Amino acid sequence: MAGPFAIGTDEQGIVSVVASGFWSPADLEGHFGDLKAAVDAARVRHGIARVLVDLRASSVQSREIFDRLREATGAIYDAEDRIAIVAESALLTLQMRRLDAKAGRAAFADVGEARAWLLSA
Repeated sequence: MAGPFAIGTDEQGIVSVVASGFWSPADLEGHFGDLKAAVDAARVRHGIARVLVDLRASSVQSREIFDRLREATGAIYDAEDRIAIVAESALLTLQMRRLDAKAGRAAFADVGEARAWLLSA
């Protein structure tokens, strides 16, 4: 993985984001452009975006990063989109749940459960 983010889309149309470590403002700027492109392509192909965010190798982020993340995700996701967040840290899960994105969002400890929830929509 180059940098703290890797983005891909699988054969079922789920956009996967794997994040690790602490993130800088520069890391986020590059990530948001790539994420928006993947989310837009998923919407064109499948009608909605289903995004699996794997934060198991990530850390709780600074307030500055959290605020920028909240702003960007609110602009990227639509109300019909579904976002499944997988994290092992309860504190990180709570931080990500506080994002005010319009999309449906749920937190999981297991990737399989997260994928099943995404595909149920």
